[in-house]
Amino acid sequence: MSKTVKHEPVQLTGAALLDRWSSDDQTAAEVANLPFIDCRDIYEVTWPEHVLLPKFNGDCSIRKTEFRLTARGTRILPTEKMVQRMGDGSTVCSECWAKEYPQRPEPENGWEIAECSICKELEKE
Repeated sequence: MSKTVKHEPVQLTGAALLDRWSSDDQTAAEVANLPFIDCRDIYEVTWPEHVLLPKFNGDCSIRKTEFRLTARGTRILPTEKMVQRMGDGSTVCSECWAKEYPQRPEPENGWEIAECSICKELEKE
């Protein structure tokens, strides 16, 4: 009697997926049916029950999730942004920081997920 094994899905970044990929005949993008694997996107990898030893190769299925990895290593949705909260309570995302404060380097700490006040004002216009 054969025993079926249930493998848990694995979520990892595109960069980690490409580092672990071990197939000679198919790329990860071909298995995922995508034009390419983005290193900062998060992917979910699953295996069918008949696979005894799960590997990152043509035996797996790859699905792109809605999450993305920020430069600081935080998982966020594409609609979310990492921002700095300013002294007046306003928030500034990384892109707006570079435009508003070109002479000041971005802070290392204090980033949170929220809506950027500057982007929000630009959308209203």
